[in-house]
Amino acid sequence: MQGRHPCLVAHQQRSQDQYDCNQFKNAPSRHSNCTKVGNILVSVPTANPRAAGRSSRLAIIIYPNKNPKSSLSYTDQLTLAINIKGILLMKHVLPLVLMLATGCQTIITNINFPPAESTQVPPPLLTPKPPQVISDEQAEIEQAIYEAISTQEEFILPLLIYETKVEELQVSSDKTWAVAWLTPVDTQTGEVIPTEPGLTVVLNVDGEWKAILPADPSWSFAVQTAPTELLPEEEKDTWLALNAARAVQAYIGPFGGYYLPWAGGESMALTQSVAHDRYTPSGNAHYAFDFAYPGPASMFNLYAAKAGTVKMAKDSCTNGSTTCSNYIVLEDITTNPTTYQLYLHLAKDSIPTDLHAVGAPVVRGQFIGVADDSGVSTNHHLHFMVHTYPLSYWGTSVDITFVDVAINGGRPRITADLPYCRNNDQYRDVCTQTQTVYVSGNTVHGDRVPPQGTITSPQNGIVVEGSSLTLAGWAVDNDTGLGSAQFIARYGNAWHDIGPAFTASPFSMGWDLCSSAVPDGPVSLALRLRDQVGNQTRDLPGLVHFSKNSSCPSPPPACVPAADQIALFAEPDYGGACQLLGAGNYPSSSSFSTVGDNDAASIAIGGNIIATLFTDTSYRGRGESFTQPDSNLADNLVGANQLSSLIVHLRSQSPAAPILMWPVDGATFPAGTSLSLVWGNAGGARSYQLELNGVSKGWQPMPYYPLGSLANGSYRWRVRSRNLAGESGWSNIRTLNISNVAPSEPVVVSVPFSDDMEDVATKWTKSNNWDLNAEENHTPEGKISWKYDVANASGYDNGLVNSGDLTSPVIQIPTTGEYFLRFWYIYETESPGVHWDQRWIQVAVDGGRFANLLQLSDDPSNVWLQSPAIPLSNYAGKDIQIRFHFETLDTALNDFRGWFIDDFSVSSDPPEACSDNDNTPAQATLITYGAQQTATICPSGDVDYYRFNASPGEQVGVYLEAQSFISPLDTYLFLLDSDGRSVLVENDDQVPYERTDSYATYRVRRGGDYFLKVKAWNHPSAGGSDHSYVLNLVRDDRDPNTLLVYPQTGSVLTGDQFIIQLTALDGQSGVSHVEFLWHDGDWQNSDWRFLGSDWNGQDGWKFKYDQENLLYPRDIAIYARVYDWAGNWIGVGAWNLNKSKKGVFLPIITRAP
Repeated sequence: MQGRHPCLVAHQQRSQDQYDCNQFKNAPSRHSNCTKVGNILVSVPTANPRAAGRSSRLAIIIYPNKNPKSSLSYTDQLTLAINIKGILLMKHVLPLVLMLATGCQTIITNINFPPAESTQVPPPLLTPKPPQVISDEQAEIEQAIYEAISTQEEFILPLLIYETKVEELQVSSDKTWAVAWLTPVDTQTGEVIPTEPGLTVVLNVDGEWKAILPADPSWSFAVQTAPTELLPEEEKDTWLALNAARAVQAYIGPFGGYYLPWAGGESMALTQSVAHDRYTPSGNAHYAFDFAYPGPASMFNLYAAKAGTVKMAKDSCTNGSTTCSNYIVLEDITTNPTTYQLYLHLAKDSIPTDLHAVGAPVVRGQFIGVADDSGVSTNHHLHFMVHTYPLSYWGTSVDITFVDVAINGGRPRITADLPYCRNNDQYRDVCTQTQTVYVSGNTVHGDRVPPQGTITSPQNGIVVEGSSLTLAGWAVDNDTGLGSAQFIARYGNAWHDIGPAFTASPFSMGWDLCSSAVPDGPVSLALRLRDQVGNQTRDLPGLVHFSKNSSCPSPPPACVPAADQIALFAEPDYGGACQLLGAGNYPSSSSFSTVGDNDAASIAIGGNIIATLFTDTSYRGRGESFTQPDSNLADNLVGANQLSSLIVHLRSQSPAAPILMWPVDGATFPAGTSLSLVWGNAGGARSYQLELNGVSKGWQPMPYYPLGSLANGSYRWRVRSRNLAGESGWSNIRTLNISNVAPSEPVVVSVPFSDDMEDVATKWTKSNNWDLNAEENHTPEGKISWKYDVANASGYDNGLVNSGDLTSPVIQIPTTGEYFLRFWYIYETESPGVHWDQRWIQVAVDGGRFANLLQLSDDPSNVWLQSPAIPLSNYAGKDIQIRFHFETLDTALNDFRGWFIDDFSVSSDPPEACSDNDNTPAQATLITYGAQQTATICPSGDVDYYRFNASPGEQVGVYLEAQSFISPLDTYLFLLDSDGRSVLVENDDQVPYERTDSYATYRVRRGGDYFLKVKAWNHPSAGGSDHSYVLNLVRDDRDPNTLLVYPQTGSVLTGDQFIIQLTALDGQSGVSHVEFLWHDGDWQNSDWRFLGSDWNGQDGWKFKYDQENLLYPRDIAIYARVYDWAGNWIGVGAWNLNKSKKGVFLPIITRAP
């Protein structure tokens, strides 16, 4: 562009209250044609934009929103402006190039248009006359709509048969928006066709009305942003659902067996079928049918086209309402996939009362309602279609055929449908013949009685010890005959079809419980019966129950990576959904959709591969490279359930140079500031080397380097990476500066020293982000503590890497005696891990640099904890300062409360003498099955590790005894993989807050060494010589034995309370506990409910059950699960129990004395 861009012209005049097109009058002549939409100025070339052999540009310019009447955001206004000028007026648009002009708060959008020969709009075949209007304004709006219609192929083709009439025109109160219906009109008779209309949205752009039709890309956006005075939210939802973008999918169908949905012998006219695409260009109504009374439009009775059950029903909308639709949807599970019949535009209160119940059976030919014109409808008619979407009345229609339609293989068609018939991967339309009027063969059957039947095998209440079970039963229908008999089973809180549907009686089959993935425990079995006309049983014929007590063999791993592959898993320990990936770049989760975004929890690695995982798309965010499998990513840099992109390449490839992240280049920090250097893995890095002012540090695995505080001056730093294939080049160089301004002289104190932080005239010095606050306090009767957070941010999430230092006064440590540092703290950060949101205690000696002393980690959040007693003997005779240093290291996951410090002290009070030598995986104590290990959690954050060897398939149990020995220790137990880090199982309490001893079980998947980690739940606060425990490691390959003493199957329960009693025995590891469950009499819908557990069998295994107020007092059941200490269990149940007294509430549960 020659001369000044209009953006710059307008920018010079930005002091005006509003911007308008007059500001472009001095712009270059070929860019002076301007349009305004809200706060968007649209500069359009005055030269012909379609001149042969030339390209032209459309400049979109956004200015600050100073128009109080504008309700649209800049983005919304920009989108509409582009759509109006770039799509409606210049339809063939190439991709947009956006550039932010930082000097004038402006976005300039260049849109290139192709040469003239590719942009010619064909002349309309027929231009409908605008109807008579009330005002000139309405006439202008209607004319704009007709002009838009005349350029769209979707409307041109059928105009030979139907014209389009503009109806229901509404204009907004500010005269900037309008909406109208597009209604088809018969060209011969002039009558409106009973069907669904289309909707057009019209905008006033600089005094000129521009129509947006359903086929325009901006139509959905325009509907969403239209004023609610024209389109209420419910009506918007209806229009958007009708025109929702149809997902590209392969053709399925046709589905047969349907009859025309009105009374047999009567005739109705088809008003459109596949021609729905005209006003619903999304294609989701392509296989729908609109039927109307032939002649003057009127209501008519509807009869089910095919049998099914009610999925949803609504008939509360007023007849003739244009914003509210009545409908009934019938579910048909005889098809694959399950289909849903939609009958739309029904009359108010016309659906029979019994068909408002979800699940109510409907036979073919049964009366289901009356066709009217409720909702988006031009007149009385029925919209009928079949779809496969279970969560809404509306879905994408599928191809169906009618038994009583003789043409097109059972597919009604009229002439208006022909332009829309398609044949490709998505559509297989048959349109060889057309016909307007169709006679129904849908006769109303008198058979309304469903079949009868029962199950003869298995017997009620049996225990199934194997993996297979014989099912048998019979069914009969004395009217039209048996249609189908289906075994159904309830497990996993859902009913499942078992085996095929039988059409003859009696019937039987073998059921492989393992193939159906039936879990151990209670299983209910029943029949679903249908007769020849679709009557279905509503209850559960033949209902029986059994207990599955047979472990299925573990299936082979679904994803075993080859040498050149990796496998991602959605659950720890290589479980859940999984996906194999070969060498390549995967910039988003769409490349590994089986696992999904932010859902990878473990990874397996082939021997030739290195994989770099990233927490953000396009290889951004936290990154970490793997050459070994990892069964739980939670303790890693990338974390569990955070993966969004990854790079997989051969180990022969050297890593990329790291990307420097923090601090920013040229950053300046106050003197004495503690900080770290942070960089990112660009792919393939297993370790890093930092060079600071020309001095290379040692290689390290972490992408950050804690510097502590640096001397005043300037620093240059860079980083390189390496893996087994070699080293990368150096990264770019960054600089940082430490200010020469000396900090103020600190206060000097002697020991013993303590500070409860209650004195606002504090001796402490702080950097940004540390402040005294009253949100948390540990001091008895105190109010104040120090807190790290960021002002005016949610927690410490200000969108930036942030850090801060809280520094003590100078503390003089004597040359004699031993002193210890203690403090209390509470925190809430991303995690208790060591990588992100780090919490450090640092020390400076005799005015020197601050260096890391202790990092707090592996501790529970949101509870006050006392630090370990930190010995200061190394600083005897020195002046020291203690610093609390917090650092996020990155911008992710910072929306947490922060870190609080209170009750600081340095004293000569020593911790209790207690020590051990098993504090790391490398120091772990070797133990074997059957061993008991007595140990103690010592003060100052003691953690004990144990190691044992296990073989695949072994069932292992670990349980701690402390509470039972009157120890004050509340334990926390981890079972770790062979790396000593990855958590496979963890447990705090056997029964939360009641039995505080820890207990974990595990079935071994891989042979090798495993680790146990024991600590106090409130680590590092607890510990002492009296904090003892006993660790038990057991292996057990057999289930316990049990017998339910009371109640027994079929019992009548008298009184309001009874005690469930059973005997239990385990000859290997012993019985650990019994869990008790209860099920009411609603077997169709209810699930098992947990009553409680008994962990003390000294007085027998029992539970007191209060059944005074029971909602379903018949056919209830009790179930007990008996566990041994290795985690094996067996179940036993009492079925068909009946209570002699009725009630209406849920049970009250207490533990038996």
